[in-house]
Amino acid sequence: MLHLMDAGSLEAEDLVEIIGSSEAVVEVINDRLEISKKQAEALGRFFHVDPGLFLFN
Repeated sequence: MLHLMDAGSLEAEDLVEIIGSSEAVVEVINDRLEISKKQAEALGRFFHVDPGLFLFN
């Protein structure tokens, strides 16, 4: 996700609406919180990529 954020010149705050809170965004970025299927789908739409890119299971 960091690569996509860098490519789009995005900050963590830009993902708060998708992930749910600024704390959760930081946790996701630092690999301390897993992205839910619903969040992956929203991120896929936001970044115009396959949602599976964000799911690890």
